[in-house]
Amino acid sequence: MDFPGADLSTTSSSSRSRVPEYHRGNNDYLTRKEKNEIEHEIRQHLSKRYDLDDDYLYALPSVFFSDPPWQEESLHKLKNDLNTVKSKLNNYDLERWHAHTTNTNFAGFVIPTVRKLKPELLTQAWCKFYDILESFPVLPAEAIKTGVLNSIHLCEAPGAFIASLNHNLALNYPHIKWEWRANTLNPYYEGNPLQRMINDDRFLMKTSDNWIFGEDFTGNICQRVNLEHLTKTARDIGPIHIVTADGSFDCTDDPAEQEGKVVPLLYCETTAALSILAPGGSFVLKIFTIFECQTVCLLYLLRCSFKKMSIYKPTVSKEG
Repeated sequence: MDFPGADLSTTSSSSRSRVPEYHRGNNDYLTRKEKNEIEHEIRQHLSKRYDLDDDYLYALPSVFFSDPPWQEESLHKLKNDLNTVKSKLNNYDLERWHAHTTNTNFAGFVIPTVRKLKPELLTQAWCKFYDILESFPVLPAEAIKTGVLNSIHLCEAPGAFIASLNHNLALNYPHIKWEWRANTLNPYYEGNPLQRMINDDRFLMKTSDNWIFGEDFTGNICQRVNLEHLTKTARDIGPIHIVTADGSFDCTDDPAEQEGKVVPLLYCETTAALSILAPGGSFVLKIFTIFECQTVCLLYLLRCSFKKMSIYKPTVSKEG
């Protein structure tokens, strides 16, 4: 299932993570207490998963977006506390801070180790999605049984989720015939703002026939005409078993309000997924924090729509 002609592995030494000594096995200098503390922290790092598969009968409301925004005080307090801590970074040198978070990242050895296998388009996103594929039954049993899998990947550039899924299928399900399509903001459409573009089109150029840019060619799924175009395209492919949504945009100008700014995109991604997924299909949606009422309501909508739902922080996600 390799993509013909696409050698997309990243081997630049500048992108290699600095791995702490105890990741490399040189931990003889640690005391037993320190080793136990590290082991405890690693276990905590690996257990950031919340499964919502209870038997409570969730009911969809008859009317959407009819109430004014509300605020849950406990969540609002958490948001303020988090932003207070984040604001302290203004007093630190960013380069030193990134070096610190790299050296205290328990999963810092993952990407350098996986890189030895020379997978296509290896990135942190690649590893995150592979982690999800191995941790959850993302591939529906029906697709595995019939040997036919159709997937659509929203806000996908540069293409790491697709490359990760390709690698997983090639290793575990070589019998599956896989058809995929992807959507992203069109990097070749001059009307799209540069700050929202992904500056890596290597994969996109080699698989351009699989990318959907919509009715107006912008690739913006927040436009209704493009959502409708995506739905029609999905219908032509056949039953869609997996939808992934990896959308976000740069919020460095106002990081404290990242969640609120990204929420409209999350709703558009969810609308697209619910419009095209076949019964029994899987939806993987990237979110950030869950402080605002809009995000809480979105999670409720998703819980009403799927038999099982989990909130998961992949192991390779940095904590800082």
